[in-house]
Amino acid sequence: MDLNKSSDTSKSTSTAQLYQAPTAVLSQSSNLQMMPNETTWYHFYGRIGRLRYLSYQLFIMLSFYLLMGALVFLFGLITQANGSGDNSITTVVLSIIFMPLYIIMAIYSIIIYPKRRLNDLGRSGWLALTMFLPFINIIFILYILFAQGDEGVNQYGTPPRKNSIIHYIAGWIAPFLFLVFIIAILAAMILPY
Repeated sequence: MDLNKSSDTSKSTSTAQLYQAPTAVLSQSSNLQMMPNETTWYHFYGRIGRLRYLSYQLFIMLSFYLLMGALVFLFGLITQANGSGDNSITTVVLSIIFMPLYIIMAIYSIIIYPKRRLNDLGRSGWLALTMFLPFINIIFILYILFAQGDEGVNQYGTPPRKNSIIHYIAGWIAPFLFLVFIIAILAAMILPY
């Protein structure tokens, strides 16, 4: 009788384990082979570190302003070559080109890059919507700029790629340009016309 009881319990436990989901601790995932993080600046997903966040922001903003400056210069040359003093057509064309470019730049700067940075911190990307809240967005930007990301794999993917020399250079240039921008705004408000 004892043999039957032990075989019955082994059958019941093996049947109960058959329907259980496999479990693994996230810290044990380092033993597994990880796929490398191959995301680049234009991807909507993946994790980015602090330095890449700064360099991506700098890259997209400089690209936008250089492109817009080139377009304004080009349309200025065209209107000057035509000799007409009417700039309304130029303004309409520039507006038609400007708005989609501005929307794309804003989506990346305000939503996608902060979302990717939050994913590196192990936080939900929905918190990126705090960028639209006045005064809170300043605290939020400081948080994503200075908080250290998760080591290893988290629920949002593999760790960010290693930074290259370009990212370090951009990491030094971006705060300097931001400071120049703030000084220019303050000078415009203080100095008389």
